[in-house]
Amino acid sequence: MRFQHVCAAALAALSISAGARAATYAYLPVGTNYTLTPGQTQTVSLYVTETTDGIESSLISDELGLFSVGLQIEQVSSTASTPTKILLTGDVAIDASAGGFDAPPTGFEVVLTGTTVNIDAFADAGDSTGALGSVAGNVRTIKLADVTFTAGTVGTTVVQLIDPPSPSDDTLTFTLDNPTLLDSFFAPSGSAPTITFDVVIPEPATLGMLASVAGLLLRRRR
Repeated sequence: MRFQHVCAAALAALSISAGARAATYAYLPVGTNYTLTPGQTQTVSLYVTETTDGIESSLISDELGLFSVGLQIEQVSSTASTPTKILLTGDVAIDASAGGFDAPPTGFEVVLTGTTVNIDAFADAGDSTGALGSVAGNVRTIKLADVTFTAGTVGTTVVQLIDPPSPSDDTLTFTLDNPTLLDSFFAPSGSAPTITFDVVIPEPATLGMLASVAGLLLRRRR
């Protein structure tokens, strides 16, 4: 069940306790540089991380996980006539495994608008906890989604992962009567994590190898 608009009273009472804790929050892509050929696809896993100082407890743990996460993938630059991008809402697969968010179709929303993709993931408000992910040392990692980019024409495209500017795309903890709003603790545009896609023409040797494989397959079919 989507419960992003918990209620006006709850949102008005959002806790600011995260600011008093020595913790940092970030969007984390698995892989930040990819070399592709035109039309090739590349799936990138996206995570949210909470890093504590090893002294303070985890806010996400204390407040029963994350209820929602908002993320915007924004094109920063492109030298390609057709940039590398996410083409369809179906190219975004929200993680609904144990410790993750609610299963589709209720657990997510994806909006593609020109050079941006807005992704919202939600836990089930009827559960006892939200998305908790896993912990290694003082870092908590919560998987958000696997997103698939399709390479455009030759050139370099750079995208960044930022908190969406819309106030309705919130990252909230699961204490629904008094959730903590975490949006302001993610890096702003310009210092946010980026992913770079270099689209190139295959080397002649690679083209020759592909032609040989195609010829071999054709002979086998005969």
